[in-house]
Amino acid sequence: MGRTASTHASLKSRPFEPVNRPVHAPAREVVEDQLWYLDAHPTHSNDCATDRLLAAVLLSAKIRPFPVVARQVLSLLGDEDYRTADLEGVILKDPALSATFLRIANSALYRSLVPCESVLMACARLGRNAVREIVVGVVTMEMFRDIKSRGATIRDHCAGTAAIARTMADEWGLRSGDQLFLLGILHDLGKLLGIQCGIESYDGLPPSSLDTPDRLHLLERDRLGYDHAVLGAHVLHAWKLPEPIAQIVAWHHQPERAYAGGGVVGMQVALLRLADRLEYRLRHDSAPSEVVIDELSTSPDARHVGISAADLRSTWQPMVDAREEVLALFRR
Repeated sequence: MGRTASTHASLKSRPFEPVNRPVHAPAREVVEDQLWYLDAHPTHSNDCATDRLLAAVLLSAKIRPFPVVARQVLSLLGDEDYRTADLEGVILKDPALSATFLRIANSALYRSLVPCESVLMACARLGRNAVREIVVGVVTMEMFRDIKSRGATIRDHCAGTAAIARTMADEWGLRSGDQLFLLGILHDLGKLLGIQCGIESYDGLPPSSLDTPDRLHLLERDRLGYDHAVLGAHVLHAWKLPEPIAQIVAWHHQPERAYAGGGVVGMQVALLRLADRLEYRLRHDSAPSEVVIDELSTSPDARHVGISAADLRSTWQPMVDAREEVLALFRR
């Protein structure tokens, strides 16, 4: 069921951002067309839900501001004529970032025949998109290094999903694989922000909703009027990450919208969802499971990408290995 005319007009009357909004300022309006929902919630008015969302975005920006080093890297990479030496200089300002950046550059996800011996070499060899996704992914994970208990589990889930998604694209030779590592890291950013800001503790929820894909977001929207995907997407929009990263994060629990439009958004939403579902399984048992393979290969996500049961079987061990390697890197 779509919006009523009055609701639609209400949202349309609220443009997302003024022309003079400073870079990385928190979102002050809802991005209706791409980062909100097609349907109104039966128990939350859109005005109430969007007001709650915007308050959460502002609180997130206050408690967890986007790191300066990431802003500087994005600014440099936004210049077509950026100098690799300048990029190296910014990354080296943060010893923890530079060390993890180099380890990931030399991991199975990005490794070339010759190891990268320096940040400069890694920047030159990886290229603009890979440098962006590693840097933003690393600084995002570092933002939540102090998070404990359930938050630590979510953080590990993001890292594992990132590794699996990137491996899927590489193993299957998919041209839409760029930025899947970053999308995996960021897809549950809204959950981490919600915990850190005291918006949602997830206490008292059924255990199955916390350890099963495609359930928690429904409970979040019932409780808050919005879910972690929409919250994370609006924060990413405020961070000025390249399109369509925020849109893919917003739609990873609205796959029908992504698949209807197709293209890169549809492909990356499908791969992200497959990786997300598989990570939930691998955390309990990494052995190949025909039940899991059959379930994944017959899903709408696999059908959209054109992935078969045989593809999943052949890629199973590389995905397990990549997940374990990336988890070890981020736990150091």
